[in-house]
Amino acid sequence: MLSFLNSALPILTPVLCTVALEMIFLHAIKRQDGKVELTEVGVVFSGLISIYAVLPAVTFFAGGLEYSLLSDVRLFRAQPSPAELVPIFWFYFLYLASFAWAYSSFRGNAPLRKPEIPKPSPQLILILLCGYLSIRLFFIVIRTVWNIQAPESYGDEYLLYQNLPLFLQQLANHLGWMSLTTELLLMAALTLNYKKYRVFIFGWLAAEFLTIAIFSVGSRTGLMMALMTFAITYHLFVKKLGPRTIGLLSFAALLLFMVLGFARMIAADGSVEADATLLASSNEFEALFANAYDIRQLKAADETSDIFPGFYFSDVANLIPQQLLPFKKVDLGQWYAQTFYPDYADTGGGFAFGVIPESIVGLGWFDLIWRGLLVGWAFAYIYRRFVTGTNSFWEYAFYLWVTIFCYQAFRTTTFILVPHAIYDVLTVMLAAKLASRFVTWVLKPPPSTARASKLAPESL
Repeated sequence: MLSFLNSALPILTPVLCTVALEMIFLHAIKRQDGKVELTEVGVVFSGLISIYAVLPAVTFFAGGLEYSLLSDVRLFRAQPSPAELVPIFWFYFLYLASFAWAYSSFRGNAPLRKPEIPKPSPQLILILLCGYLSIRLFFIVIRTVWNIQAPESYGDEYLLYQNLPLFLQQLANHLGWMSLTTELLLMAALTLNYKKYRVFIFGWLAAEFLTIAIFSVGSRTGLMMALMTFAITYHLFVKKLGPRTIGLLSFAALLLFMVLGFARMIAADGSVEADATLLASSNEFEALFANAYDIRQLKAADETSDIFPGFYFSDVANLIPQQLLPFKKVDLGQWYAQTFYPDYADTGGGFAFGVIPESIVGLGWFDLIWRGLLVGWAFAYIYRRFVTGTNSFWEYAFYLWVTIFCYQAFRTTTFILVPHAIYDVLTVMLAAKLASRFVTWVLKPPPSTARASKLAPESL
């Protein structure tokens, strides 16, 4: 036991420092506001960073400081020593420290009180439902016209539209995100009218679970997004949940996320050992950690210089359609998979990449600091705007979207949310708002009828 602790101590130190830093961050917010709102975007993001930092260590410790066949294949093959992994864990700590300082500093004293926003009308809910169904219809038509077969595995889902013309590939990608946005808006609108639509809400969630049970686990994003949208909106507008309840629900959501991933791995690999367990198997958090370790080794071998410094402009380039650019866009996840694991990429496999490897490819700890500071400032600004804004349904929905998808700024790349916010969120919101106004204008009674209805009570 003492030998194990002595070997694990180099990793345990940054991990415990990360946990302590998270506690200090929450305490700082509590000192400013008198309480900690666990659904606040900065609190959610810092908590997710801590989870991404802690779980790879837990998995490594559970394996006896070794990686097994069930671990991420890159880590299993490399079998790195604790000393080789320590720098990665300190990178997590440094990024969290940068984010926490920037967020708590720019956020200031801004407690989140119960917002007062008007309940969305049945008309808007119907428009959102029609929009969602229209997007689903688009994918049905595309699959029918181009004879695209249903994917046989999770990896095949990423290969579905690769043979389509570039414009249709782009459209399918954006409509996939727009579909999520529409679902988020619809769930938020239904929950704001909870007493009226609670049967529909629970029916929707039950259908999500039933779909997974029947067709096996594919992407977990839709289910987790619907659950988080319902839980946060219910907490803020229907009934306040205590910190203990929110903590238990968060743990249950994390457990569900990992169990679904574990089930998907078992379904994809029939040769998985019978004694496979949740902690002893590769998961989202270990995979992201493996990205960082692998990229660090590749950079040391001078195999990543081909995208430096051009990759700094990759997320900015995503704001411009490929057809208008004189060069091919760089997607770091695709570049990593296709360059170093082409066979895996050809089967639909890919890597989420992550801000830690993104920084390693760049200037290392310097990148970690400025990226953490910038994201901390951006999330603090969004939070303050929501707290002090007019609190319309659209403002709340955008804040909710940032809160739920903030993990992408750590899991994928620093600026990944910017193009999605512009093309896939604000576009959907604007279209729904204009459609709602148009329907209101069409259904508006003529002026003469309106005057008659006003005069009728007096004539009585």
